[in-house]
Amino acid sequence: MVYAQEPLAFEHADSTNSAAPYLLLGGVAQELHSQLTAQNFKVNESFVGAGYQFSDRWSIETTYLNSEISLANSQSGVGYRKLSLTAIYNFPLKSMPGFQLRGGISTEKFSSNNIFNESDYQILFGAGYTFQLNQNLSLVFAAEASQALERKTTEQKILTEIQYRFPSSTTEVSKPSKNMSVNPLSKEPPAPQDDDKDGVINSIDQCPDTPLHYMVDNKGCKRFIIDNESITLQINFEIDSIAIADEYKEQLESIARFLRKHSTLTMIIEGHTDNSGSSNYNLMLSQKRAEAIAQYLSMNLEVEPDRLTAIGFGDAKPIATNATAKGQQLNRRVEAKLTAQTERPILRK
Repeated sequence: MVYAQEPLAFEHADSTNSAAPYLLLGGVAQELHSQLTAQNFKVNESFVGAGYQFSDRWSIETTYLNSEISLANSQSGVGYRKLSLTAIYNFPLKSMPGFQLRGGISTEKFSSNNIFNESDYQILFGAGYTFQLNQNLSLVFAAEASQALERKTTEQKILTEIQYRFPSSTTEVSKPSKNMSVNPLSKEPPAPQDDDKDGVINSIDQCPDTPLHYMVDNKGCKRFIIDNESITLQINFEIDSIAIADEYKEQLESIARFLRKHSTLTMIIEGHTDNSGSSNYNLMLSQKRAEAIAQYLSMNLEVEPDRLTAIGFGDAKPIATNATAKGQQLNRRVEAKLTAQTERPILRK
């Protein structure tokens, strides 16, 4: 059974947002200047340490290092050990993810030498950046400056740490409120999206911006209905004449408009005669009648000539008897028929 529920809030399980201990290993390369002796020193440091992250903002770590300080331009050196305690503030993930501020103190012990006191204290501060490699490993780059209190030495250093964070058992999922109805089996998946509200979900909608007032197919595209349009030309002539009477000019203008609307159509114009005269003469006369119509359409109504074909059939195709004057009048004709198909989108009711 599925119950209605409010969204649950979850804590990030990322180690940077949980209280947890961690170990670290790092190294430093730097050069020191002693205000006491006015000498420069090269330092190569490696260190180990441990830390504890109290929250997503604050952590503290302690480090121990063994090092050797060598005089610049000299092979002799002074060994020393340092123990440091550093507090770290991690900026919020949303504002400055990965950035941190660092501050702390350290104590130093030196081997026998005539340059440094046997022990000293330092105050340090700096900034860094953390790269989270996975749930448990992170890489830290930081820059620090420190001041030795007794020997008057200023240090600037760049350090690198690799940290291993122990898995945390304190990260908890926020519990639902008392008024919340929870699905005991599973979280209900999000509803499929349909941005253009046409009834076809986005993942299969091939026409994602179809206006709401059109009907669509199962791919989300407009549905069309096919309309058939046709027009007929029927012009009659006087005996032995190719002259076009004025009464047919409006019919020819309609033909021209139809051809302009359907720009891919071509037109065959058929010319005919009655049975007066010889067959050869009638064939020539019927051809001239068809050509007269084609010429009028192209010259007077701007129809492209290459879309018009004139053919004369003489007296071979009568549509009425040639035994009467009325029948002969009907057979003296030019005729044509044009048909076109158009697509029209279907509107929603």
